[in-house]
Amino acid sequence: MKCRIVVFVVLLCAVVFMGCQENVEDVTIIGNIENPDSAKGEPVVIEIKYQKPSPAGYTIFRADLDKNNEFNFCFPLDHPQDVILKINENFMKLLVQPGKHLKIKIDLQKYLIITNQNNYNGVTFSGQGGPVNQVMADFVPKIDAMRPSAQEFNKLFSMSPLERKEVGKVHLQEERVFLNNYLEKNKVPPLFNVWANYHVEYYFVQELMRYATIHQPVEILGTDNAVSDSFFTFINDYKLENPDAMMCQEYVHYVNNFCLHSLIKNQRLPDTKAIFDIILEQGTELTADERTRFLSLRDEDFETMNQEDKTFCSKVVGSHQKFLDDFSAKMNIERILSRPNGFVFDVMLASQLNSLLEIGTSTNIIDSYLDVFNSRVENKVIKDFINKQYDLKKIKYSSLPEADIFKTPVNTGDSLLIDILKKYRGQVVYVDFWATWCGPCMVKMPHAQKLERELKDKGIRFVYICVDSPEKDYNRFLEKNNFIGDHYTANRNQYSYISQRFSYAGVPQAMIVNQKGIVVDQTASGPETGDFIKNDLLTVLEKQDL
Repeated sequence: MKCRIVVFVVLLCAVVFMGCQENVEDVTIIGNIENPDSAKGEPVVIEIKYQKPSPAGYTIFRADLDKNNEFNFCFPLDHPQDVILKINENFMKLLVQPGKHLKIKIDLQKYLIITNQNNYNGVTFSGQGGPVNQVMADFVPKIDAMRPSAQEFNKLFSMSPLERKEVGKVHLQEERVFLNNYLEKNKVPPLFNVWANYHVEYYFVQELMRYATIHQPVEILGTDNAVSDSFFTFINDYKLENPDAMMCQEYVHYVNNFCLHSLIKNQRLPDTKAIFDIILEQGTELTADERTRFLSLRDEDFETMNQEDKTFCSKVVGSHQKFLDDFSAKMNIERILSRPNGFVFDVMLASQLNSLLEIGTSTNIIDSYLDVFNSRVENKVIKDFINKQYDLKKIKYSSLPEADIFKTPVNTGDSLLIDILKKYRGQVVYVDFWATWCGPCMVKMPHAQKLERELKDKGIRFVYICVDSPEKDYNRFLEKNNFIGDHYTANRNQYSYISQRFSYAGVPQAMIVNQKGIVVDQTASGPETGDFIKNDLLTVLEKQDL
């Protein structure tokens, strides 16, 4: 009997990287679960997940079991691709191909015994994609066993850049030897041979790039563990522009981390004197006397100024902060535009524009660069993502009828929002999605608390929904910080529906819900934007069109 299919996509409907639509064919994965009762009363949650070019994030498909304990995925691809099949907390790496089907049989009782990464225990493959995935099931756990544990990774990140690089080279050589011996001793499909070589090479360099994004440039950290330009000599040996390697998620991580590091490095103004010069040359909010005084302090060391001068300079810089941020953003975009076209260019420019979209305060900058973005970016997935996010930001507080919380088909995510938000009907609600393991969420939370205190008498409610977080961590966090506001939790399953519906890539995320229960801004600015988000909330409040 044909199984019932429940499939959705997070972020994007097209499941292609390079946008070569003419060769797109469907991938079909047909699965059967034996001994489903082994989940011990928990629902069996089945997902396909893979990394998209930043900032598009992950694409996730979900399938439900039918009454015969079967599941079915069908999605388009234009090239071979490794993906993650996740069943509850366990997962395995698969290699799928356009136009070919893969059959999987999973004995859940055996599968759940082992809870490590890339678990193939109790799994058998057949169909056109069976042979290559049978080899994956043998190879991947063996190569994983050679790699550092989570505890060992922590030690790697505490090393100096030179030490980390040398240790990485040793690991790479060991993996190359293992791979060569494996290929000599085993008859493998040609596709696996290509994938495995990319996997080993790009795993090495994506880990180095991940190290770099955490330690950041010398100019920012100024410590021995900061990363200098000499660290990146490996880029000459492991191509950034390599479309053939798109089949390997490690390559995508490599490019994403390279672009993230580059953006972090450039996301700054050169020094204090440059800030003074920019304000003096282009700032428009200074009186003649203020300008004269500010100019006289340009060459002074801020730390040695008297308190009155420090206060004055801080006030001037603070009053121009939005201007300085916009100036810096334009400067960074111009740097990116000087790069040649290609996949790295596409990811980097899109990431820069997406960061501005997430802040929500600089759509005028995006307006001025959108045409050049659409003319130069070649990757269709990236182009569609940014244009979609741009369109969402352009929609102000008028018409999002599809986002009426109280008039939607009910799934577990909608049910959660209905149960929470029906308590606040008739009020404007700022919903803040966060997680205990999310660093940016921790940074934003004090700003949200400050904003809530400022608006507590205005009839605006703040609702915090902690997602996919251990209960003990959630309780400990709230107790330790004594946060005000209304707090709720959402499990992974509930938030996956919410993130699918509102095109959320992860957390932090925020939305504004008006008095009627309409989500009038599903990608609302974060609380750290201060007056900007406050004005958005007050604008919704003033509508009062009940």
